[in-house]
Amino acid sequence: MRSMKKVFMICMVLVLFVCTACSAKTSTKDTDRSKIAEAFLQTVFDVSEDDVSGFLELSSEEDMQAWMSDKYGAYMTADGLNSGMQNRILSMGIELLREGKSYEDPQITIDKKENAGEEEWYDYKVTVSAGDEEIIYSGSMLLVQEEGKWKIDQIARQK
Repeated sequence: MRSMKKVFMICMVLVLFVCTACSAKTSTKDTDRSKIAEAFLQTVFDVSEDDVSGFLELSSEEDMQAWMSDKYGAYMTADGLNSGMQNRILSMGIELLREGKSYEDPQITIDKKENAGEEEWYDYKVTVSAGDEEIIYSGSMLLVQEEGKWKIDQIARQK
């Protein structure tokens, strides 16, 4: 009887250990995806006057796509790049500088929105302080796996 209790206790400890390990692994995956989304948004707002000049010198749609792919392709699928260009999300930092608004590092918040199988939706909020003005950008993005890496496949901005 005493050995049965020991076996039972050992089994319970093992079950608890496995459950904890699985839970930690899942939250680490979500954190990794959040960090990808955050790094992407940081890149959108990490622009210089040279970036603005280069952007303004683009003369064709092909040049624009090549420039955007070079700058954001590590974070986005081809569909994500198209979505970001259509919604003018990829040029948010550039537009601020073009308008003469210098700003500090943005405050970025990423929250998991909805789990749909292999697809992961995240809400984002970017708060930029430009002088006395506070500008907020928010929306949602879909991350998917492409060639073993999580990338943004769709991105939308709330108006």
